[in-house]
Amino acid sequence: MAPLARAPALMRPSSPPRRPCERHAMTFPGDDPSRRARRGWRPDESAVDSGAPVFTMLSVCTGNICRSPMAEQLLRASLADVISAAGTPLFAFASAGVATRDGYPMDPISARFSAQHGGDPSNHLSAVLSEAFVGEADLMLTMTRDHLIDASRRFPSVLLRGFTLLEFARVMPFVLREVPLPTLEDPVARLRAVVRLAAAHRGRAPRSESGDDIEDPIGRSEATHERVAAQIAAAVADISRDLRALARR
Repeated sequence: MAPLARAPALMRPSSPPRRPCERHAMTFPGDDPSRRARRGWRPDESAVDSGAPVFTMLSVCTGNICRSPMAEQLLRASLADVISAAGTPLFAFASAGVATRDGYPMDPISARFSAQHGGDPSNHLSAVLSEAFVGEADLMLTMTRDHLIDASRRFPSVLLRGFTLLEFARVMPFVLREVPLPTLEDPVARLRAVVRLAAAHRGRAPRSESGDDIEDPIGRSEATHERVAAQIAAAVADISRDLRALARR
């Protein structure tokens, strides 16, 4: 178990802080920001109140204080500058945990490594994976197979757009190389269609000898945190490269 100085206790908080859901402005067509906040969705600073569709990426781990926020932050750093023909962001980003409570800051060691890889951990607060998060996500990236299984049992539609982070990084090159891609003019529709193709063809992609799980670094050595950060950063770099190319196709 992690020392309290290094990470917040997740299971028995005496009075968990409230999450400031109104901090950023992220709206989708036909949706009201205050209603989204009440449902538990954390708005994202990288999207704008334009009414334009965005491709929403949700990263998931256990406590939402180490791995998934790092993935969210590095994805944002890699893709937030990809814009539509109308000048609006194409991507939005969020993260959540399958066994956490709302309102905890990021683990300080993971936060430091996220910053070293280009992420911004300063405003992160943990969030519980909920129907609101899953419903808005076009792509869900979990840190382990167990996270994906847990989420899919609670939200069956996850299997159509859910992968482990390492799995998606592994499957996408195969899909782009071997599967006929849809000729859709709208980049968000194109990205969503390719995610469905990746889900349908994931079993055909070459398997990883080391597996598709990223270990939980909480309470572990700094070297473990560093190794996990390197894994996440490498996978995010591969995924971002492929999604950026698809968005501009």
